[in-house]
Amino acid sequence: MRVRHVAFFLLTTALSWSVLPLVASATPSIISQYSSVTQPYATFYGSNLPLNDPRYLVATGTMSSLVIPLAYYRAFSATDTFSFKLINYYYGQTLDCQTQAKTADEWGMTRIPKDPYAPMVTIGPFVGTQCNISAGAELFGGGPLGRVLFALRNGTTDGYLGIMGTNAQRNFTVYGADIPPPPPPDPCAVPGTCASNVLFLPGIEASRLYEDLPCASGVCETKLWEPSGDTNAARLAHDASGASVNTGVYVKKSGIIDNAYIPLKGNVYKSFIEQMNSLVATSTINAWEAIPYDWRLTPDQILDKGAEVAPGKISYLVATSSPYIIQTLKRLAATSKTKKVTIIAHSNGGLVTKRLIEKLGPDAAKLVDKVIFVAVPQAGTPQAIGALLHGYDQGLPASFMSYGLSDGMARTLAKNMPMTYNLLPSKTYFTQVDDAVATFTNEPLLAPFRARYGDLIHSQDRLHTFIADPWRLASSTTEGLNYPSVGNEPLLTAAETLHTALDAWNPPAGISLYEIAGWGEKTLAGIDYYQGVATDCKQFSGTLSRCTSSPKVEYRPRLVLDGDGTVVTPSALWTTGAKRYWVDLKTYNKGFTFDRDHASILEVPQLRTFLQNIITNTENAALPAFLSTSTPINTKPGTELHFTLHSPLTLNLYDDQGRHTGISTTTGELEEDIPESRYMKFGEVQFISVPTSLNTRLVMTGYAEGSFSLDAEEVSGGAVVASTTFAGIPSTASAVVMMDIPAGGLASVGPLTVDENGDGTTDFTLAPKVGDTVTFDITPPELRITFSTTTKAVAYIGTDDSGTVTVSATTSYPAFKKSQKEKEKDKNKEKEHRGIATTTVTVSDETGNATALAYTKKLPEPERRDTATVVSMSYNGEVTSLNKTTFQYKWKTNKKGEYTMFAAYLKTASTSVEAHYRPKKNVTVIMTKPVELDDRDEDDDAETRPARTKLPGLVIPGLQTEKGSVKVIY
Repeated sequence: MRVRHVAFFLLTTALSWSVLPLVASATPSIISQYSSVTQPYATFYGSNLPLNDPRYLVATGTMSSLVIPLAYYRAFSATDTFSFKLINYYYGQTLDCQTQAKTADEWGMTRIPKDPYAPMVTIGPFVGTQCNISAGAELFGGGPLGRVLFALRNGTTDGYLGIMGTNAQRNFTVYGADIPPPPPPDPCAVPGTCASNVLFLPGIEASRLYEDLPCASGVCETKLWEPSGDTNAARLAHDASGASVNTGVYVKKSGIIDNAYIPLKGNVYKSFIEQMNSLVATSTINAWEAIPYDWRLTPDQILDKGAEVAPGKISYLVATSSPYIIQTLKRLAATSKTKKVTIIAHSNGGLVTKRLIEKLGPDAAKLVDKVIFVAVPQAGTPQAIGALLHGYDQGLPASFMSYGLSDGMARTLAKNMPMTYNLLPSKTYFTQVDDAVATFTNEPLLAPFRARYGDLIHSQDRLHTFIADPWRLASSTTEGLNYPSVGNEPLLTAAETLHTALDAWNPPAGISLYEIAGWGEKTLAGIDYYQGVATDCKQFSGTLSRCTSSPKVEYRPRLVLDGDGTVVTPSALWTTGAKRYWVDLKTYNKGFTFDRDHASILEVPQLRTFLQNIITNTENAALPAFLSTSTPINTKPGTELHFTLHSPLTLNLYDDQGRHTGISTTTGELEEDIPESRYMKFGEVQFISVPTSLNTRLVMTGYAEGSFSLDAEEVSGGAVVASTTFAGIPSTASAVVMMDIPAGGLASVGPLTVDENGDGTTDFTLAPKVGDTVTFDITPPELRITFSTTTKAVAYIGTDDSGTVTVSATTSYPAFKKSQKEKEKDKNKEKEHRGIATTTVTVSDETGNATALAYTKKLPEPERRDTATVVSMSYNGEVTSLNKTTFQYKWKTNKKGEYTMFAAYLKTASTSVEAHYRPKKNVTVIMTKPVELDDRDEDDDAETRPARTKLPGLVIPGLQTEKGSVKVIY
């Protein structure tokens, strides 16, 4: 075998090796130079390269690869291969450490005859179990040599290639490398072993807003949010263009809301803030920062601005070249262990985050490693429709106790506030969510709504038309928060454009996305509009008086468990490819003083534990309690009764153990002591739900005069299986209304009892009608005065279209003026006294409506004769004089009781009728020119006068009331 000669030109030498793996390199520098150099190259057989000789290379560690200038000037065949091994030269041992075999071309060795400028060649990688390089080795002397390199050609030991002996020292200028000591191990070298700094973006209304205003001492910092009343909150208003009316509004660097309106509302971010601080204190992360921002604005306005206008004060209404949020993100990344930041975003903070990532462009993945969305309405949520149009659930600290902000003021502010429109259901929302966000019943008052918006709203186009339709400005009446207001169309259009990009957003490569949704809290899925009834009663005095009713637009909230009380779950778990998690708030909230919902979801400790696991890269551990990777199972689906009240009454529920759900009359705080029950209030609407398995009583007490409507629904599996409505029931500030609800569902509920003046006596009751609407009967019954052929006396008949009636008659007589002797003799014969008796006949229905006729008779009455003058009529207490109305009956019967003659004369202000019965022909003749009856037994004159018509049989004319008037009927 021929030996091929290779020349090693050690012109510049550098060594690379690794520990776990460790890579070190240095700028080449001269470490030794010898005189009497005759040529800068040498050719020797069996040359070796000592690694730990200061004249060549000084190194320790585990050999990975060697980089040296290497060339050859003798010819090799194209198939000759070379491998490199380590040996212990002192002991003559070949160590288990070598490279694979390659040709000269594969190694990158160049044939350069007598050329000192050889290219750098990487020799390696070395593989084996004995690749460690000793320190302090000597070429000659008493100590052991370090391991040295040699080349093995074609798997044999012949053909050593290298440099050896004093000739190398004489004939070469040797260059080496100043290699510094290896740095300490990098704690973040393994991905996931270090936690990134955290940036937190809170939700809407979760940053405190301030304004500097004149005060007694000059100018004072005034907190506008959380508001202390409507006047205070009104300073946050925007004009029709969406611009803040007051340009001095700012936030403070430490201004996210930890807790609010203690003790009613409780903690918001307090526990989360404490937990994040503890991560810094334990050096788990280097830093974190919560970023307050002016949540009234659009995401673009928030991200493009944010100027520090005074120490610690940030204005998002002032332009700046260094927006606060972006600069804070970069600062956190610079000090982070990983040089990246984990963003946690709650609610609207998620929309801001999406826009932030878009604005960062290619730099996003360099600055951010994880994004965690908690309860983010990514495609909007129906709650925003309710807030914008009705002030739904916007009162602070709560709608039932809105001393901080009323629902009405919230609705006023929402109209021109840009952020409102960003939260509305977007175009793509309707492609993923089945529920219509609004429906309109097929009733006359809702006909214009259906004509303009359709029977239901399940598209962005219809929702846009509904929200921005100026027609309602002219059509609306003073119906308060129940009637949907009109939104700001330019702001609506801008928000729709924004969502076109945000709904399609996905995090760029290198950024992991986690989505967390709350579940199990009743959440608005849609608003159902229907035609309600408003009843106005001017007077109450035992019975109702002068009541009128009119139709009005009402709405019922349609609630689902698939949400956190504000955001429906599909919107919170929106982005394809994200890691998705559910928080079971329904189960968690059992037995806690404060129920956690959308606003306070970060107060759930198990959720905070999970967030910490994500931050510290241990999220693959077992999930904490109440969290899951699929929709939670409703362990007690059962059947519930839902009661929705529209009225100036309180709504309370008591069970048979005395437990209460509703607003406490002593503390004014919310109580939900009945198991599985829930109370909510939004605007003028109150809501209570309770399982059908309990025995309860619904109690409503008035606080103002007006009328109420009560919807009762039986709900099973989220679907309404039975319902009834009490509509337009009048009430007073003293009214007490009750309904007993035995276990068993809607079919078993008792009647609604109404005590109008709160005296403990029921004034009227209303029985529920399953599948129907029960309206308050404000129409009095009608009364007919006629003659009874059976009793041979005047008879009274009451009629009503809604139930049974009661007819009563009372008669009063003039004073009986006789001597004492005559009184004692005739004390029971007062009726025989000549005078005038007044009889009042009253017919009443079940709800207390009444019609009464008063008439007078002369005393004593002739035999077989009734003659009376009607003097007045009372129609629900409204009295009308009827002094031109009379009725007369005259009759004769034989021994068999058969009528041989009957005559009648009746007269009103507009009509008179005279009738005569002819028994032989068995007809009743109605006279052409009616005249009053005289005292004769036969009316011979009637025989000679022309008849208008003849009716078969005995026809008895009578007087009939009709909606406040009296007419003659026969």
